[in-house]
Amino acid sequence: MKKKIIKKCLKALWFLLKAVGFAYIILFIVFFFDLDGKLLYTVVEPNLARHYDKMERPDLTGTPYGPKEPVNN
Repeated sequence: MKKKIIKKCLKALWFLLKAVGFAYIILFIVFFFDLDGKLLYTVVEPNLARHYDKMERPDLTGTPYGPKEPVNN
C-alpha cells in the first residue's frame, strides 16, 4: 500500500519535472534566438502600422498659433 503511494508520487513528480524541463528548453530557444522580437518586428509591427496609418486624423495645419485666451472661473 505504502509503496503504491510512493510510486504514484514519484511518477507525478517525474511528469512535473519533464514538463518544467520542456518549458525551460522552449523558453531558452525563444530567447536565445530572439524569436519573440523577430515575431514582433515581422508580424505585429507591420499590422499595427497598417492599421494606424489608415486612421483619420485632423488637419493640424489650420490650427492658429499664438497665445490662448485665459480661462475665467
